[in-house]
Amino acid sequence: MECSVEDAVLLADTGGELPAPRRPIEGSAKVFGFLALLAAEQPFTVAEVEVNGEPGLLFHAGGEPLYLVTSVVDAEGKVSLVLDVGGPTKFAYAKRQRLRLPA
Repeated sequence: MECSVEDAVLLADTGGELPAPRRPIEGSAKVFGFLALLAAEQPFTVAEVEVNGEPGLLFHAGGEPLYLVTSVVDAEGKVSLVLDVGGPTKFAYAKRQRLRLPA
C-alpha cells in the first residue's frame, strides 16, 4: 500500500481511554512514525484486517483489542486518510459478539 505525503492525515479517537494524538497528524512520515511508536509502546500483536472493505490494522494484547487503525484508499491505491479508534468502550460491541482476534 502506498501513502501520499500531501494527502495522508491520521485522526484518532480513543475517548480518552488510551493515549492518542489530540490533533490530526499530517504527512505520511508522521503518520507512519506515530503507528511505529504505538506498536513499540506495548507488546501488541498487530494483525492485518479488512474493515468495511478497506485495509486495516488491529492492535491487540492479552486477548483484548486496543486500537483499530483503518484507512481510506483513493482510486490510485494511495492512503489519504487514516483513522485510529481505540479503547475498551469502543470495542464493547465487538467483544459482546465474541470477537475472534487474529493471531
